[in-house]
Amino acid sequence: ESESSRHLRQVEAAYFYRCAQFGFVLRACAADDLTVTVAFAQKESAERCVDAMHGSATPDGNGQIVADYVVSGATAASVSKAIWIANVFDAVSAPTPDFDRFAEQLESDFVCECSKFGPIVSLAVVGEEG
Repeated sequence: ESESSRHLRQVEAAYFYRCAQFGFVLRACAADDLTVTVAFAQKESAERCVDAMHGSATPDGNGQIVADYVVSGATAASVSKAIWIANVFDAVSAPTPDFDRFAEQLESDFVCECSKFGPIVSLAVVGEEG
């Protein structure tokens, strides 16, 4: 077994045991990019795990965990949590003549940053209060 394979098995074991505190873990599988998929026996266990681990530090302390759901028979996007980001800019004083260009750039920036955490189904920049 190569050093890389041993490291992946160690990562799998670390997440298997870390996630087991939330419910019965069927398996943990680490990919070469260190993305880890953990399969739970019950959906509620996966929910508790995602809620508790998302945003927490990785076991080595060198990163942040991005946890989301992957449900058999569904895409990650169809079960992922939705977020609402407000107060990004002052809509009252948004530059009216240049707003379309400003909105396109803002949307592009958010797609770039937010897609790091999972697939984006839709994103809209609303140039009004409320």
